[in-house]
Formats: sequence, C-alpha cells, structure tokens
Amino acid sequence: MKQFNFTRALSIAVIFAITLLGMITQAEAHAGITSANVIHACSGNVLGLTRIVGVKGACTPLESAQHGT
Repeated sequence: MKQFNFTRALSIAVIFAITLLGMITQAEAHAGITSANVIHACSGNVLGLTRIVGVKGACTPLESAQHGT
C-alpha cells in the first residue's frame, strides 16, 4: 500500500485555492453593475492599458473594473 504524500496533497490544495480565488475575482469584476447602458472596461494595474469588455466580460486579477456612460 502506498503511503500518504502530505506534500503532494498540500500542493493540490494550494493550486485549487488559487484557482478558486481567481474565479471569484473574475466573477465579481463588475461589482454588480450589469446595465447595458454603461461602458464596461478593464484597466491594467501595472501598465494602465484599458480594454473594453461586454456586460458579461471579466477583468483579470491584474486589472481593475472601470465603468462609464
């Protein structure tokens, strides 16, 4: 019988937690503003580059959500 590998189990748990955190961050990228009458954009936190996304678009963890009319 194989012995339980604690290091491997911990590594898998950490990867799972990071992935889950990334999904939560993207899901809440627009902070509940779902109006089609608002421009939805993501602004990069490092270089400041901005990209337009749709209502269902999501910002990456390295971007901040921006809204305008």
